[in-house]
Amino acid sequence: MRTSTTLAAFLLAAACTESTTPPPPPPPVPDPSPLARCADPAVALDQRWQVDNVHTPITALTSHRGTVVVGSADGAVKLWNLSAAGATAVRPGYGEPLTLEGAAVGALATSPDGAVAAVDIEGGTTAWALDGGELMPRRALLPAAGALVALADDGGTLLAGTAEFAGDLSVLDLRSGTATALPTDLWFVAAARATGTRWVTAGEWYGCVGVELRDATAPETRLAMWDACRGTGGTNAQGRFHALALDAAGTSAVVVGDGLIARFDLADLAAGPVAQTATDLRLDRVVRLDGDNVVVTLGHRGAAAELTWWSLDTLQPLRTAALAAIPETTDLVVEPVTGVAVTAAADGTLRGHVCAE
Repeated sequence: MRTSTTLAAFLLAAACTESTTPPPPPPPVPDPSPLARCADPAVALDQRWQVDNVHTPITALTSHRGTVVVGSADGAVKLWNLSAAGATAVRPGYGEPLTLEGAAVGALATSPDGAVAAVDIEGGTTAWALDGGELMPRRALLPAAGALVALADDGGTLLAGTAEFAGDLSVLDLRSGTATALPTDLWFVAAARATGTRWVTAGEWYGCVGVELRDATAPETRLAMWDACRGTGGTNAQGRFHALALDAAGTSAVVVGDGLIARFDLADLAAGPVAQTATDLRLDRVVRLDGDNVVVTLGHRGAAAELTWWSLDTLQPLRTAALAAIPETTDLVVEPVTGVAVTAAADGTLRGHVCAE
């Protein structure tokens, strides 16, 4: 009897303890990054600074952790360093140029470890470290003008291509110097990105937007292809994809082009877009802010440029800001840490856009 009474008392005490113990607090909701706050139409988007890159026009743009890399029509590749402290008001500082002359730059790319690659309009490629060291001297690689370039995560391999009709891609191992030509079913390939074990390219097929996926460890192996003419969920959307952005893990791609933004699950590219939205903009550049669940695009409506914030989940537009005063806006990079969206114009000017504080 004593044992039963003792057990009952213990269970009663345990039950009381459980009922009076408060549940753990929910995890804190992180504050949105400065650029994610721009998704709110009530928050003003202001131009805080502009700098003259001296070399005109600007033909390519990329960035890496607060360093903006600019390519120019005279072949110069220069660095501008954004300030993390007071970045919304401080003009970027001019860094050491990687090169000052050569063939006009067609495209630029960076890797997570700080390598920079350029492809030029004569079909040559060059690679540097951000500290200025040359990783690979210029090498002729493509039979036509280079228009796209991507670097593997470790900076050891680059994928380059032309925007020519049915133009082949080329992969170059920077360590061995071995180049491999890659036939592709895409026409007018306009963009490439690499992360993890995946290479992704975008362009068109018979006038319909299209995406191709390759194995970075064996680039000649095409894993999947989707186009809007034949693919699942396709809408016969005529036009071309112009740009794409991958998440860090390489699991999904957001691709933009003529009147369309679409998100793909790269584990099943052939299944078609998991989200897509038609728009009357020609979308030319796209940047992901995965931590904020936001996508930022640079688009054009006629001659006028616009920045648009989209929900990453639904790809529904959240806010559009016109940049009508900027002539011939050509490119966009976004730096979440510094809170600056940097646009490049054909007149050789970089402009920093931030949300009103």
